[in-house]
Amino acid sequence: MRNYDSIFKNLFKSKLAIKDLLFHFIDEAIIKEIDFESIQLLPTVLNHKSKRSRIGDLIFRVKLNHRQVFMVFIIEFQLTINKFMALRLNTYVSLTLEYLLASSNILKDDKLPPIIPIVLYNGKRKWQSKKQLFDNFIPFF
Repeated sequence: MRNYDSIFKNLFKSKLAIKDLLFHFIDEAIIKEIDFESIQLLPTVLNHKSKRSRIGDLIFRVKLNHRQVFMVFIIEFQLTINKFMALRLNTYVSLTLEYLLASSNILKDDKLPPIIPIVLYNGKRKWQSKKQLFDNFIPFF
């Protein structure tokens, strides 16, 4: 599995590959707002509080045209189905926001940047994990 991750990580270090990926997965209205020259890779392994935290396979931010704000993308490469992938992505989003808050001035009008997580699944079986975190909870009424 390590080889699989490294192949995709190396492929998506290219701004052109990232641009192509986003054109296939992101709404056209958002694509029109992205300044693709501003793509900046972010660390995926951070020291968070008392331990080392892994955030994801690929994280990058882009500037939005006509605005001095950033949008962050988290890309997770999956070869196997993770039943609780929505929870894992939620953790990655939270850790990424904490990193951004601690490391730079990313707030715009006291607001956090939008973060879009993307799972690229390349397994043999059909993806069967819940797409929304809420769908993983037991209904309480």
